[in-house]
Amino acid sequence: MNRAEQNTAKRVEQARQLGQGTGGTHKIAGPPSRPCQDPEHNPAGMVVREPGMYEHICPTCGNKQIFTVPTMYF
Repeated sequence: MNRAEQNTAKRVEQARQLGQGTGGTHKIAGPPSRPCQDPEHNPAGMVVREPGMYEHICPTCGNKQIFTVPTMYF
């Protein structure tokens, strides 16, 4: 048995021990308990910003979003 076959056999055995099938996808975490309701969760839209890269962090849940404002050429 080569190394790839050994690794596959090991994963199948681990799945069986966890009570899962032999498929490649399995649930590892449940859904979040409740989506963040803070009005500042997402960056403000319709705001004119200078070109560059920005980071926005939600003050309630700490979700971090990085976004880019492109350079406009006329």
